[in-house]
Amino acid sequence: AFPFADGFGALMTFLPLIPRLGVRSVARKPRKVLLSALILSLGLAFFVTALTIRASMLSTVDSVGRTKSFDLGVGLRAAEPVDRLKSWMAEISEVRHGEYWSTAAATLHRAGPRFNNPTPIVGIPNDTESIRPDVIAGHWIAANFPAGIAVNQMLLRDEPDLHLGGAYTMIVDGHRVDVTVVGVIQEFNAGRIYCSKSFLDGLLNQEGRANAMVLTLNEGSFAAQRHAASKIQTSAIGPDRQISGILLTRTLEMVILGHLDILTGLLMLIGVISL
Repeated sequence: AFPFADGFGALMTFLPLIPRLGVRSVARKPRKVLLSALILSLGLAFFVTALTIRASMLSTVDSVGRTKSFDLGVGLRAAEPVDRLKSWMAEISEVRHGEYWSTAAATLHRAGPRFNNPTPIVGIPNDTESIRPDVIAGHWIAANFPAGIAVNQMLLRDEPDLHLGGAYTMIVDGHRVDVTVVGVIQEFNAGRIYCSKSFLDGLLNQEGRANAMVLTLNEGSFAAQRHAASKIQTSAIGPDRQISGILLTRTLEMVILGHLDILTGLLMLIGVISL
């Protein structure tokens, strides 16, 4: 015990009972009290961390669902006429609505540096209803300025010399065109560029065609997405049509929620044991 612990406690008679008992306990057994306080602090820290991680991950799920309202993204190895793709999707009863986008790879240049591209570029119809991005700087692509491109924050992180308002030369499929970065969006993808579909189609010489489909289903559950994806994959078998990939928008949610309860549960268990 700390020397003169009892006398030290007597000097604290002006304090209320509980604080006075606490001061006396610290004076008598400082190591035990400090160890108990440390364990309690760690338990509280684990508990708060679990709640913070859970809130952050659920916020990510909500953000993806809010900004991308479609269920499936289907990539094709070669562009096809949009009318033909519409007829194909009309045969899939699970599909309620479809949009037909264009994708390619783009290289950005500026006087001096060349960026570590190629970077995926996505051409989106001006009347899209499937994507409503969170714009964190500038504005989203607009029909009245087709040479304006938007990039996500991941591309800005990867390319420090790329910035909002910058003018660049973009090369797509061997064609060079001057563009301006008009907006920066937040999304949970690797670096990506967005532009008007008509603008990109002009560079690719594929007006009226598309190599990506963005589909909204009658039912948006993960099981329904898997079923529709399987049905689309099966119906695409043939030498003249090959699917390069299918994105299920619920996949991220299922991965996060599948690990979220385990992670937060373990952290809370540690916190409860410590407390």
